Amino acid sequence: ANDIEGVVVVEFTIDATGKACNYQIVQDIGGDCGRAAIRAIGKMQFLPAVQNGYTVPCTIRVPVRFKLL
Repeated sequence: ANDIEGVVVVEFTIDATGKACNYQIVQDIGGDCGRAAIRAIGKMQFLPAVQNGYTVPCTIRVPVRFKLL
């Protein structure tokens, strides 16, 4: 991203195995930052939510800050 700073907000589901899926960019700042945020989130492993002793999918929103150093 060329001289772009700001926050991208991504909403996604963490499935019962802890993998992220069903991405939706809620807030974008342009310059392909939304896609970069999704790629970064896709490389992460999460702990799945637990309800009544069973792992279940859940939906969360995560802000991803882009800052030039």
